[in-house]
Amino acid sequence: MATNQGFKSFVPFKDTMQAEYLYPWLRHNRTYLEGLGNGATFKEVSKSVVARIEVPVPPIEEQRRIAAILDEADALRAKRRAALVQLDEMAQAIFVEMFGTPRAPKSSNIGFPFGSICQTKLGKMVDQKRQTGLSRKIYLRNANIRWFRFDLSSLLEMDFSLSDQETYKLLPGDVLICEGGEPGRAAVWRGELTDCYFQKALHRARPDTGLVVPEYVVWLLWFLAHEDGLKDHITTSTIAHQTRPCGRISPR
Repeated sequence: MATNQGFKSFVPFKDTMQAEYLYPWLRHNRTYLEGLGNGATFKEVSKSVVARIEVPVPPIEEQRRIAAILDEADALRAKRRAALVQLDEMAQAIFVEMFGTPRAPKSSNIGFPFGSICQTKLGKMVDQKRQTGLSRKIYLRNANIRWFRFDLSSLLEMDFSLSDQETYKLLPGDVLICEGGEPGRAAVWRGELTDCYFQKALHRARPDTGLVVPEYVVWLLWFLAHEDGLKDHITTSTIAHQTRPCGRISPR
């Protein structure tokens, strides 16, 4: 059944198809449906294409059972999202209680310039014209950094000379900080890969562990990023961009 130009409506026959079953099936098979479309600037699924879509039709009771399981899974995901929000709020409250806010720190806190407790280095510039393929190494970029963890599902390679390898090799305990996109987003490198480097979209902070532990640095960056505490250290043109990590940081 067609509605207006931008929508297609599926109205299942109640004696053979449950809407609660059809909807999650369509959502799960979105890529398949898009592959049926046509159009130069956007995907379009015409009425004739919709009519030819083949949908598995188990017995009604099986459809209801499947729909109930999927509804329960959606409810669990919703609870998980709510729990993560509460954990974020709890972490922020703990930091405020211990250290105050970025704009109103507690006077008892002892602050150190970031550069005095962490060696910082901006990553290697990606230059396609200078790639020879003779010393290719895996490197991390902005897309690989999540808060407190790494996404290593998509890794790129480029040439790192011997001197570059000494400069840009990651060591366990290094803190990688995003320069752009979501400035300040950070995680602790724990040697997930044996031979890995980083590019210019990232800052590497190598903490002096006699003064501060890497995990604390990441938590503090998380708190500052969520409380506008990095605003004075971020420049904007077309996207937010973090300059070299600076400011003051309290010891562990």
